[in-house]
Amino acid sequence: EQVVHVGLRMIQSRTDGVHPAPVQIFSSFLSSMIPFRFFAGAAIFAALFSSAATSVQAGAFTAGNVVVARIVNTNATTTYSAAVALDEFNSSGTLVQTVIIPSSGTSALTLKGSSGTEGTLTRSVDGQYLLLTGFRKDANLTDPSADASTATPRVIARVSSAGSVDTSTALNINSAKDIRGACSTDGTTFYTAGEAGIHYVSAIGATAGTLIGGSSDNTRSVQIVSGNLYAISAATTPGKGVLRLGTGLPTTGTQTYTSIQALTTSGNSFLFADLDANQGIDSASATKGVDTLYVTDGASLAKYAYTSSTWTLKNSVALTGMVFFTGSVSGSTVTIYASTGAAVQKLTDSAGFNANNNGTFASFATPSAGTGKFAGLAFAPVSAGPTITGAATTTAFTTTYG
Repeated sequence: EQVVHVGLRMIQSRTDGVHPAPVQIFSSFLSSMIPFRFFAGAAIFAALFSSAATSVQAGAFTAGNVVVARIVNTNATTTYSAAVALDEFNSSGTLVQTVIIPSSGTSALTLKGSSGTEGTLTRSVDGQYLLLTGFRKDANLTDPSADASTATPRVIARVSSAGSVDTSTALNINSAKDIRGACSTDGTTFYTAGEAGIHYVSAIGATAGTLIGGSSDNTRSVQIVSGNLYAISAATTPGKGVLRLGTGLPTTGTQTYTSIQALTTSGNSFLFADLDANQGIDSASATKGVDTLYVTDGASLAKYAYTSSTWTLKNSVALTGMVFFTGSVSGSTVTIYASTGAAVQKLTDSAGFNANNNGTFASFATPSAGTGKFAGLAFAPVSAGPTITGAATTTAFTTTYG
């Protein structure tokens, strides 16, 4: 007789969209393994594993790794709703793990497979959560962006550093229009970007949002930078380019946009950096605030420097199909990770402030054959650190955006 131990790492089923920490389920059985029983046991195991595949709980993320949203292959090039996964890669571009986002039932989040602008992935300002937006619609159904939001709510997924996925925030906003991304200070309140402009969402699990800009602003992405709200728009009004909405972090009213950098084409992603302590857009700040801006228009990465109260284009580095990117800043060096759908490319710009980007793109990671296409990307979330009390000190630091 033989003893066979079967172990599956699964998560408990919840209907509120929250997927808690895993429970380890073990079963063992004792039987004489004649061929029939062996193959029957193998079939049972295969069926059990297959049925559990969308509920496998990921392990904790590793700080410094890059996480990429992947639209799975089934409908990656059609307007049908497509499932989404999050692939975590280490610094060498090796796949570490995949986090499955629920794609059916009351916790589903799917994307329109053929969309080139949905699937922005961001990290909360405190670094503890990843944020992804989509639709409460099962995979393999008709275009979710065309549905009324009363029937197909727009969803914010919040993913913790432990790999726990919360899709309980299902919103009646962006009806019959795309939702593209979200940002947050600490994973408790949110701002969303989409065809119908920017909405403020007051709580995790909310069902409504407050429009704080225009309803046809066609925003592609939204970020919180130095305590202010920035977006990139593809609409003539409020203007194509990178914009600041209101002052600080507004939660009500129709806020006024301030143009930061106009674009002649429709941009999608942007990144601010502070590379020179004596330059920047915030004259009252000790470090003068951010002074460098990177923007993509789908074909290249443009670099701007803030000098004499003006953003000046330094140069652009071509990368066909570049829609989403994120980056980190260490001293005066900026490292960029860009998604083209077919791959993630990496670039290191060590030129510093007010100098041409001296980096070149090189392959970092690709989706496994037949598994779909990449969308947005961000650095892995990290757990909250200990609270430290005592006298303040000044120290050098590395800033990671996204």
